[in-house]
Amino acid sequence: MGNSKAGAIKNANKTTIKEDVQTEEVKLEPKYYIKPGSIRNTFVPYLGGIHFKSFTVNSEDTRVGCSGGNSTIAFAVANVRDTFYIENENLRKLNFTYEANGGLAWAAQGKNPSKGYISGKLLPDSTWHIQINVWLMTIDQHLEQKQEQQIKLNQIFKR
Repeated sequence: MGNSKAGAIKNANKTTIKEDVQTEEVKLEPKYYIKPGSIRNTFVPYLGGIHFKSFTVNSEDTRVGCSGGNSTIAFAVANVRDTFYIENENLRKLNFTYEANGGLAWAAQGKNPSKGYISGKLLPDSTWHIQINVWLMTIDQHLEQKQEQQIKLNQIFKR
């Protein structure tokens, strides 16, 4: 009997020794490490035309070294009233510029698209609806390489 009693105590000890361990997993919500992007589209009338500019800041993941970046599109349209449509070789008259920067990963510049179109329509609230679908030669500043790139935009511009 002595052995069975010792065995019972041993088993009893096993059940009382068991610890209830709780682990808490801490997760950061995306809002803590994702910086949201933004878009700012403006236009400024000047004597004889309108200058349009779009500035985009991409969202950034602070856990990734080269995420984020930004891009700028700018162009000027002369002698415009309430609508315009400019395509192909006439795009060169707009002084169109494009710049993009992705930190250490990439950077590109381009100007004067070779093909495509840009259209604009003045809306009743005095904003402009601008559509861009152009192709232009860009130069990667880090790799010093040229490539043709398509630039698209379909947004509202405010003064």
